[in-house]
Amino acid sequence: MPPPSRTGFEGGAATDRFRLIGDYFPILLSVSPLHYTESTVPEMGEAFEEYFIRGTRYVVIAVNPNRAEPPDAKQRKLVTDWIASPRVMSYSARLCLGSANIVPNALLRGLHTALLWAWNPPFPIKPVASPREALDYSLEALELAGVPPPRGAAGTRAAIQQRLHEIMG
Repeated sequence: MPPPSRTGFEGGAATDRFRLIGDYFPILLSVSPLHYTESTVPEMGEAFEEYFIRGTRYVVIAVNPNRAEPPDAKQRKLVTDWIASPRVMSYSARLCLGSANIVPNALLRGLHTALLWAWNPPFPIKPVASPREALDYSLEALELAGVPPPRGAAGTRAAIQQRLHEIMG
């Protein structure tokens, strides 16, 4: 049984805190805050640290809640610096099997793809349009690595799809 998630996530309510939902481990749901603040990057670091220390491979589904504001330039720089830090790069390269980033807007999804042409992350990242595509990608990544989902593919898919719809509104 996975440890309880330290996310502050209650039902479908969006918050101003970054949340890493581990209820479906080895699939992690990375939920952006409604508004990025000075505490967002430290919250990200603290949330991922638990999984770095565990040392078990995982996939990430990244999602923005409905009405979430994108980070400003300063916050984007802080997030980028955290991701590019040697510690995060090392752990991510060893443990993260991939990340499906849900980007419903086709133009923004295209920009996301273009950014990946210029940056070579230590794990595969796939911008996707929907929770279904994110789940397809994540379950396939687990299967290819020989890592079973905790409740089997059908049970995991149903539970995560419901949670993502609550988050996205």
